[in-house]
Amino acid sequence: MKTAHTGFACVLLVLSGISAFLGTNGTTETEPNVQAIASATIVVQEEEMGAVDDMHRFMGFISKPAYKELKTLLSEEDLKRSAFRKVQQHAMILGETANLVAERGPEDPEQNAEWRAFNLENFKAAKALYAAAGEKDTAEAKKQYGLMIDACNKCHSKYDENDHQLAKFDE
Repeated sequence: MKTAHTGFACVLLVLSGISAFLGTNGTTETEPNVQAIASATIVVQEEEMGAVDDMHRFMGFISKPAYKELKTLLSEEDLKRSAFRKVQQHAMILGETANLVAERGPEDPEQNAEWRAFNLENFKAAKALYAAAGEKDTAEAKKQYGLMIDACNKCHSKYDENDHQLAKFDE
């Protein structure tokens, strides 16, 4: 029932916004009614969002499969066109995951700042990996993958009780 009420409230919000936008500003011409839009206040109750489970499971279900496939793909000497597309896919997943993980850090402000810095480092490498795969630059893709692994391992050394260290390649 809560979903129905929330859905109805959202419909009302959209309709009132359209109505306010298309309304007149006291003139005979139809102009956007920016003041009405800015002053419209509708309170919509939302459920609180948060983690579904702990960070360990999150990493295991989301990050681990992506890293494993990247490791396999980037272990090849020359990547095929289809492999670059998969590298991009996993780089995007891991970059966006870094955004999510950054928001789930420790409550202590100093530790949280460090946590966010590790995730920013990971995000930047994932974004660069995504770009390198788009350019089909195998050497740069491997370099950025290595930087991602380094960022993960720094964070794991500090915040993971089991110290899950990732290997770049099987060498």
